[in-house]
Amino acid sequence: MAYNNRKLLDIVNGQGYLLQEAVEHLVRRGDRQQVGAWSMVSREHYWEHANRQQSGYVDLIIDSDEFVGVVECKRYAQETPWIFLCPKSAPPEMGYSSLHWAYRSQHDDIGTGFDKFLHRPGSYVANFCVVDGQAKEKPMLERVAGNLFYSVEALAAQYMSLPNLQGGASVFLPIIITTAQLYVCKYDNKEIDPVSGTLQLDHAQFETVPFIRFHKVFTNTDIDLDSIERFSEIEERQSQTVIVVQAGSLARFLSECKDLRLPRHVHRWPWHKQV
Repeated sequence: MAYNNRKLLDIVNGQGYLLQEAVEHLVRRGDRQQVGAWSMVSREHYWEHANRQQSGYVDLIIDSDEFVGVVECKRYAQETPWIFLCPKSAPPEMGYSSLHWAYRSQHDDIGTGFDKFLHRPGSYVANFCVVDGQAKEKPMLERVAGNLFYSVEALAAQYMSLPNLQGGASVFLPIIITTAQLYVCKYDNKEIDPVSGTLQLDHAQFETVPFIRFHKVFTNTDIDLDSIERFSEIEERQSQTVIVVQAGSLARFLSECKDLRLPRHVHRWPWHKQV
């Protein structure tokens, strides 16, 4: 079969590598007004997770004054909708994210953990994402997010193993950048038909969003079961957050992603409690 330039270009454009290149270019060339304090650290970064027998490549690692961004780029047809389900009772703008961190003191004390933080920008939070054609048993975004969290755990271990690294804390922010359009479907639980499991058109509200927090248990995290007082706490303590960003809104997200702080009821950083 003969391939002309158009067919060859279609093959190239059908993959996500060019999106990765475009994101890298934005971070490297963008000024502080455009992308904030973010800078490039690594591309195609290989990782191995010995405990989980997993390995792979991180598309991009970027960092700012407050975060290490672990980036996965996913190219989809721009008209493809990713629809996140958000009950109307949920707050529309949340700043909470459950994230991994790693710490190394000047005296080589090390530690890693998984805790809840506040940071800008606020966004909707969703536990479910619907993509047309995907199987419910193997949802695409959950698989991508799970693999991303394996890489985060491996990078945190790698961070603590580097002997000459300057001391301090790193908070890892998993980011999925996609060319798909992001929507939220807002609904009231009582309007769902319990017989068919569906909504009527006038009971569903759709809204495009630039980015969203996708929050659920993607992988098993190490938690102290002795501190669990209610069975419901297990899911709450293990739930993780990945930020899903529409590619056209990436510069906005990066410029606004800052102000890392603690939840109101927490008075010291988790690495100060555990190390």
